Amino acid sequence: MSIYLLLEEPKTDRPEYTKKILIQQVGMTIKTIQQISPNVYDDEIQALELPNDLTVSLQDKGTLEAIFSEIKKSGLLKEQACNAFILSTYALTSDEFTKGLIIQAKIILAASTLIKLDNYYGVIKRALDAIRLLFTDRFCASLLPELPDFALDNSSLIKELMLLKNKGRYGSHHLTSIIALLKNYHNKAPRYYPRNVKRKSGTGSNPKRPDYAPAEPAYMSDKDEDNLTEFTIYPLENDENDINIDDLEHIADQQSAKRFFAINLIAPDEVMHSLSLQNQLAKAAANNIFRREKQLTCEYRQLTRFEITCLVEHCMNYVEADDNCAYLLTCLLIGKNLEEIKYNNHSLVIKDNGPFKNQPVWLYKPSLPEHKVDTPLETLLNRSIGKVIMSLPKQLTSALSKLLTTTIDLIQIKDSVQCIIDTINKEKHTRLTLPRIINYLSYFMNSKGVDATEIALLLGKSIQQEPGCSYYQVNVGQLLQLHQKFVKNVLVNTNQLFANEINQPTEITVGSQLQVKSDTLAKMFALLHDRLSVLRNMKWSALEEFHNIYTIYILYMLNLSTGHRPVRHPYETLNCFDFNAGTLYISDKEVRSSLSARVVALPKIAIDQLLFYKAHLTNILSFITNIKIETGKQIQNALTAEGPLFFFLNDLNFIAVTPANLEVYSRDILPLKLNWHRHFMRTWLRKNRIHGHLVDGWMGHISSCGDALSRYSGICMADLKDIATVINTLLVDELKIKAQAPWSSQ
Repeated sequence: MSIYLLLEEPKTDRPEYTKKILIQQVGMTIKTIQQISPNVYDDEIQALELPNDLTVSLQDKGTLEAIFSEIKKSGLLKEQACNAFILSTYALTSDEFTKGLIIQAKIILAASTLIKLDNYYGVIKRALDAIRLLFTDRFCASLLPELPDFALDNSSLIKELMLLKNKGRYGSHHLTSIIALLKNYHNKAPRYYPRNVKRKSGTGSNPKRPDYAPAEPAYMSDKDEDNLTEFTIYPLENDENDINIDDLEHIADQQSAKRFFAINLIAPDEVMHSLSLQNQLAKAAANNIFRREKQLTCEYRQLTRFEITCLVEHCMNYVEADDNCAYLLTCLLIGKNLEEIKYNNHSLVIKDNGPFKNQPVWLYKPSLPEHKVDTPLETLLNRSIGKVIMSLPKQLTSALSKLLTTTIDLIQIKDSVQCIIDTINKEKHTRLTLPRIINYLSYFMNSKGVDATEIALLLGKSIQQEPGCSYYQVNVGQLLQLHQKFVKNVLVNTNQLFANEINQPTEITVGSQLQVKSDTLAKMFALLHDRLSVLRNMKWSALEEFHNIYTIYILYMLNLSTGHRPVRHPYETLNCFDFNAGTLYISDKEVRSSLSARVVALPKIAIDQLLFYKAHLTNILSFITNIKIETGKQIQNALTAEGPLFFFLNDLNFIAVTPANLEVYSRDILPLKLNWHRHFMRTWLRKNRIHGHLVDGWMGHISSCGDALSRYSGICMADLKDIATVINTLLVDELKIKAQAPWSSQ
């Protein structure tokens, strides 16, 4: 099989010359990996069938860049994926060049193997595009030095890439396509067959899609009815022989839920009708917010890099002469509209000291729950006392000073700004609008893989819709660096001096006000451990106190391990745990008229502790049954997964674990709100480089991309197991938690 199967036909002014350069570059790439790993890839290299008369020589970077630019200008980078991938080494520095050739060689060998199979072209193309972007995209340049040695064996290389991907570096989302290619290459992926059922009859007609007809009105009628009805699907008649799996899947996907909610209000008909209409409007508003917040990187309505470049160049050329250009540039750089800039003067200031002296700075404090506690408990918490900072270029100082100190007609400013936008659109054939310009900051960061919670905290928008904001405490300097990277990227071609960077990290934070200190938790678990050891030696006389503290100890450990919400009967029954797979099924919140559940992987120490707890229940069963038969039955039900797994004892009576009861029993241990562990873990996981969307999935938060592990989710169980490994390190090494042995009468 020839290398020509992989290369596309060059669409340049000199296609034969281009093809020759491409083949020579491939030869140079293969020669590099042969020198480093001789005789390792002999079979794959022979399968490339490179020309015998090939002159392997290092190509001039200028030649590669010229051909690459020719392909780029013609808009064929996606169509000419392999050619652009081979030429992209022009962007590498001399220190990176050898490493880049090794990366290219491994990818070429993998691609040339998979290209022989059916339906793997998409996998190959996405990986080639990802490598090209890592080489040529200025924004991803910092990721290249962290890439592992691609001369490693496939399994080790995939593992290293997965670890790097989970660190959440800028551009790390490109690694997903590379990992997919290498996994298929490593597994010697078989020929792929489409998932269609063979028709029994060769003369059948194509199946028709189901017809949709409303069975009854979807709103509450004026009649005396108790139930809400919904639209019903009436599929058209089809021959069974004409239905394949894809059509059955489509029909099943369109069917409505089987659960209904009964409504039986004691109120006049007009009141019920009004409430029904309010419910419809609320759902419509929620759906509109959901669509608006779902920032797709391929969204055509968003502005392109070319359009932003045209806007910035025009504004920077006239910023000294026209204050309206400064206002328009400010809207772009901080993602605020003119009304917010004009009427929130307390947020826009000109600093007279510090690292941003004589520069305009946008300051604000997010509005989040305060979580007030008694004064003695303040020492247990890390409070957020900082403000979000977004610094602006010095060239905007003069214009923004006028905005702060003088009375300016906002309507006149908006008209002038619109004239500037219209002028740029007419001259450059762009699609600029003020809302698109304001939204570009959010879109840009989302497309670069920035945590949605950090975007919401930085912009001060959608804080109520982004659930992670209430649980996350982040460094002010970290948010500032995110914004400055955006400003650098936008102003990259202007050669203008803008904000100074803060070189030293600051401990000032914004976000959650319920952050328990790590040393506080370590001391708490140590005290509980010591108390359990004392009670265990006291035998039966201390059984009840031992069991209650033992239950709290395990609940705290599991809460840190899984992020479970404080609910009635947490962790339900023993059947929710899969000890062989090391997973837990969690159903701790009901939303959108359906059950919102998730599966998480358990750290090793949590599994060990649960096995100890099962032994504990077995050990106390016979003793308690002899005294309290009813309590003994409850314990037996817990062991057989027919009743709640966790409970308290009071005079050997069975006490259910509820939020109210848990507050009472833990009042002398850690008298804080019961969801303190979710605040702690959200922040700790992000500090340890777990990506934001993985943390949201772990916590059961519904992001703008929908539920984690849903049908079209990109999260898999391997990601959750990686999180469990990291959490196990927290519990064992940082918090010094130990699995506590069960009660024993011996």
